[in-house]
Amino acid sequence: MSPKDALAPIVELYGGEYKDTAPDLLPPEISAQFRGATRLIVEQFPHFEPAETGRVDCVLVNSSAMNPRVHSLEGGARLIVFPVGVLIRIYWIAHAVFEYWGEGLNVTIAGSPLDDLPPEWYEIAGPLKPLFVDYAQESDFWTDMNALAPLVVRKPDFEHDARSIARLAAQFLVWHELGHIQLGHFTLRKNPLLPDWRDWMGVDDHDFQAGLEAQADRFASSALIHTLLGEIEYRRGGRPEIERAFGLCTAGLMLMLGAFWPAKKFVAGYKGLGNQHPLVRREMIADAIAAALADDAAKTELFRQIDLKIWEQVVWASNRLAMYAHERYKTSGTVTVMPLLSSLSYGTGFAFPFIEAHRVRAAYLLSAADGILKTHTDFRSRAPQGKDPDAFLASLAEVFKQHDLQVQDQVRKLKPTP
Repeated sequence: MSPKDALAPIVELYGGEYKDTAPDLLPPEISAQFRGATRLIVEQFPHFEPAETGRVDCVLVNSSAMNPRVHSLEGGARLIVFPVGVLIRIYWIAHAVFEYWGEGLNVTIAGSPLDDLPPEWYEIAGPLKPLFVDYAQESDFWTDMNALAPLVVRKPDFEHDARSIARLAAQFLVWHELGHIQLGHFTLRKNPLLPDWRDWMGVDDHDFQAGLEAQADRFASSALIHTLLGEIEYRRGGRPEIERAFGLCTAGLMLMLGAFWPAKKFVAGYKGLGNQHPLVRREMIADAIAAALADDAAKTELFRQIDLKIWEQVVWASNRLAMYAHERYKTSGTVTVMPLLSSLSYGTGFAFPFIEAHRVRAAYLLSAADGILKTHTDFRSRAPQGKDPDAFLASLAEVFKQHDLQVQDQVRKLKPTP
């Protein structure tokens, strides 16, 4: 069976490979750029010395899902299934936000330092829902997107930027999934010693997964920024191209995370697919990009300046979109109100401690995942020559279990008789 034949059944589960069948929703140039970029990424990937994989493929599929998925194949190969719905959403979110780009916010917005606005205050205008909602029925997504498209103003001056943002965000997501593969997360999840290690680090399974996601984000951040700078260097571009790349990178990652979607600004108690809250995750990604540029102080400072500038502009433009969405898209319902924790902390110089506290906690979860992953890698490397590392870990787990049982038995014997 050829590799392509082996992938076919999985690809069909997601509606088959996307063949530019919706050009009105996704310009064919974007899907072509995505295929070209992912082909280069997959070709580069073996040079990262993957920890646990053979061949890696990435396929753009006819799915409205909001997240790529990794499938394990025979022989350690992996398949990244990338839904075209992700590209479509980012492209149209960009245009919806760009409609208000650079405009002042001449309205009063209610915010809460406790981040506890009631859910009915952050309603999304009906026509915009396909941009933010994961659909149970594929046909409903395509119906709603086709109804939304004519309502969104696509300014010609922003078309190139919208396409670039969709491409960059998609590249980040591909690198993110490759990060899970390269870092060894799939074998780590099978490690029978993992529950004990999580207990030692004081993290539950959800928090541990958040740490793994942060590791994959860090991997993707470094790979993406170095890829962008490498392309600019290859073209012999100068500072203006670097500034533009940094700006598009910040805007693209913000729109990809949906960091401005009001319902997701409820930071306290956020539980989303094992990730940190989008606002916190965005900050961690920005830190990771800056760390990847650490060898060049000038570029690091330039990125921080542009990141702050674009962050503020996206926040204000998206707040305008949220405020005027019901009027703009001619829907009934209450006006959307957004808590402004993000823009207040950046736009006015007044930082709420709550966001920083979440950020510190996220940094700890990343550190905990780093420690557990290093322990996992070290243990696997100690497998006797010729013995499967996973079998070796299973034997160690059994040894530790028997030792614990012996200790428990001794403790029982030492207890005084009542």
